Amino acid sequence: MVGPGRRGRLPHLVLAVVAITLFLLTYQWGSQYRHGTNDVPAVAGVRVLPARPLPETLAHPETGNEHLAGPPLTGTWTLMGFADDPQAPMARLVEIYNRLADRPDLRKRLQLVLVASTERGGSVRDFAQLAPAFHLVVGDTALARWRGALDSGDGDTPPALFLSDPDARLTTLFPAAQTPASIADDLRILMSERTR
Repeated sequence: MVGPGRRGRLPHLVLAVVAITLFLLTYQWGSQYRHGTNDVPAVAGVRVLPARPLPETLAHPETGNEHLAGPPLTGTWTLMGFADDPQAPMARLVEIYNRLADRPDLRKRLQLVLVASTERGGSVRDFAQLAPAFHLVVGDTALARWRGALDSGDGDTPPALFLSDPDARLTTLFPAAQTPASIADDLRILMSERTR
């Protein structure tokens, strides 16, 4: 015959075993997620999951009108920045591209697009001449269309950068506070992930 003290311990013991088992299972799952055995590597930028297809007018703009419509966004990774005053996003795009100098394979698969309302200053006009990967899109209509497609807010919002994959799907947002060095590190991860 079991005494009243023993009966009270058995349910507590069962609950303790269940709690420990549950903890171990969730710990193992979390460890796999954090250490890259899943499909989504950790990056400092904000991942868009699932990746969001961009509008057809951005993915495949009219040919011969790149200065107003932009380059095609399919077949290559595209890092996009835009603002009413293009100096800040332009400087970030150039620095990010320069930080990828040790990875020419990634630079070949990346295009950088700056969308501005006007070509303020010679440096902005020269942006598209820096490298074949650099593209400048100018005009209030173009700026409004790109902002609307990416839900990026108005000119008062700090300029963020956006990354689309070779299928013209928005995959990542890089906030204004994220450094170019950190963005370049994220690009190494994201673009390498796609080739696996």
